[in-house]
Amino acid sequence: INIQKEYLDFLYSVKVDDLSAPLNLKDLLSYAKRNPKSYVLLYSFINQCYFNNISIEALKIISIIDDSIKMSKAYKAFYNEFFPDKSIYNIKLSRNNGILKEIEFNIDKYTLLEFWFVGCKPCIENMQELKNQFESLKEYFRIVTINTDSKKKYIKLSKKIIRKLDTPWENYWDINGLESAKYVSLYSYPTNILIDKSGKILLKNVNTDSLLEFLKISENY
Repeated sequence: INIQKEYLDFLYSVKVDDLSAPLNLKDLLSYAKRNPKSYVLLYSFINQCYFNNISIEALKIISIIDDSIKMSKAYKAFYNEFFPDKSIYNIKLSRNNGILKEIEFNIDKYTLLEFWFVGCKPCIENMQELKNQFESLKEYFRIVTINTDSKKKYIKLSKKIIRKLDTPWENYWDINGLESAKYVSLYSYPTNILIDKSGKILLKNVNTDSLLEFLKISENY
């Protein structure tokens, strides 16, 4: 395979000048259907997933990528990061009143854990968007936000932010994210994970706008 030719063909197909540019995942999906064995597809897809939330188009691309590509170390490392075969058990975090409480997942809903800290403006914007969509989400999804600040002044400020947002869901505090880090890598924010009623982590960094779409494909996931 002529990698340079494949690379140029890829850039033309997804309408960008280089791989550092944001990609339209619908264009990427179209390319994947035509080139499921492409390593250029794989590396550009991984790059996009690290800098953007996982969307339904991303899940479709994963289903299209050829098995020979999925055997590569790069794909396996990516898949283990974004789709970890892990479950969360007995995670105890602090509530607003400082009392530790275990988060239970044995409910008939998916649970979205949304991690944030005071200095993360996109995190706060995500929470506002979750609140805007809450009425359409609450039938199927339980939302839990977890603040990971470490200094008392920021923790105090985080509680003011929660009060201002008037969030209609459970809010927890995990100092410096130490407890949460046992289950999820918190190297970038915003970060969220989607969990089923058994506590199994299904997805990491799912696009909140695509949560309802996720329900349509969950039986095949």
